[in-house]
Amino acid sequence: MHRVSLMSSILAVCLASTIAFAASDKVTTQFESFAASGVTGQAGLNPTKQGQTDIHAQLRGLAPNVEYVSLIYDNGSCTTGGTTVEAARFKSNGSGIANWNQKIDVDITAIKSISVQRVSDNALQACAPVSQ
Repeated sequence: MHRVSLMSSILAVCLASTIAFAASDKVTTQFESFAASGVTGQAGLNPTKQGQTDIHAQLRGLAPNVEYVSLIYDNGSCTTGGTTVEAARFKSNGSGIANWNQKIDVDITAIKSISVQRVSDNALQACAPVSQ
């Protein structure tokens, strides 16, 4: 009976270590307002299968009922000059809030920043640098 108790303890420690290791792959970043737009929020990035990343974004301070796009950049400043991938298109609600979830075919290690831009004029509203 003592042996079963010891084995259970060892398994529990191994399980806890595995969960802690897996959780360390997740990244959270903050959107920083650009040009006094007032747009802020955060994004959670979670690697899934090889080469894919789940992104969940929560934004506020958007213009009400306006369409936006978020792009993924391979640089840390949400500027052109590198590779960009569209992550999501979304519309803010009447209170200027938006949430979106998207799985993209980009490995988390290649994501260096995420933008929020108005679709109508591509004006950058916020940028979230991603450090890993």
